[in-house]
Amino acid sequence: MSRFLNDKKSRIRCKFDQLANKLAQTCRDLLGSFYLIFYLKSTFVIHLFFITNSYFNSFFFIIL
Repeated sequence: MSRFLNDKKSRIRCKFDQLANKLAQTCRDLLGSFYLIFYLKSTFVIHLFFITNSYFNSFFFIIL
């Protein structure tokens, strides 16, 4: 009986270890994705700002 219970405990402990590892990996994946999304978004917004800024400057220069 004790052998059966010890085997059950080790299996449960092993499953919790796997769950913790999967959770940690998921968190790393999400943080990496968020970093990439915000990095790409910020560079795109800055790029658009400079493009529109140059268009507006040239437009106002032509009018004046």
